[in-house]
Amino acid sequence: MSCYSCSAKFGFLKKEIGCEVCGFAFCQKCCKKREIRSDNDDRKQKLTCNNCYQHLTGNKPSIQETSPPLAHKK
Repeated sequence: MSCYSCSAKFGFLKKEIGCEVCGFAFCQKCCKKREIRSDNDDRKQKLTCNNCYQHLTGNKPSIQETSPPLAHKK
């Protein structure tokens, strides 16, 4: 398996992390624990990938950031 964002191969030193929002598998570089503010202004720590974090915080991601790497296309 490999990271959904950067296509890095998982192994002994590179662990697989699941985004709590989209559920895809990412490496530690592409999925981090971040503070997310909900609609009622509560703040929670969630493991989120870069794309989901941008979506949840209101930043519109570019097409390049939302397209999966070529290794994941069918």
